[in-house]
Amino acid sequence: MDGFWLEPRISRSPPPLVTFEKELRPSVLIRTQNQFRKLAALVGVVAVATAFFIVPIWILIRVVGEDILAALWSKTIFVGIFGLLMACVLYCNIVVLSNSSTYATVLMVFVALIGEQFQGQGEVS
Repeated sequence: MDGFWLEPRISRSPPPLVTFEKELRPSVLIRTQNQFRKLAALVGVVAVATAFFIVPIWILIRVVGEDILAALWSKTIFVGIFGLLMACVLYCNIVVLSNSSTYATVLMVFVALIGEQFQGQGEVS
């Protein structure tokens, strides 16, 4: 019976598990914040797409009349940059390839149309 009565242990209070903040914040984005982010992303995509179609056309118009080889090189550079950007954004290889080839086709049509226009003007004068 000597070991039956144990000395009382010093009770320690456990540390708090979580400290709570007094300000309540939603765990997900508020609808207006989410809509603003989607709108900003959409405006960015439209700006990049516009730049990728307008800038090469302006360059091709200026260059094709002088040198068709320079126009083809500028087209190649733009298609290469477009392909790299698509590879950074998209994960599927076939989608990157199809988007890049479609872009190259559209630019090639512009090279051909602008080339025919300049050849027609050269014959008339």
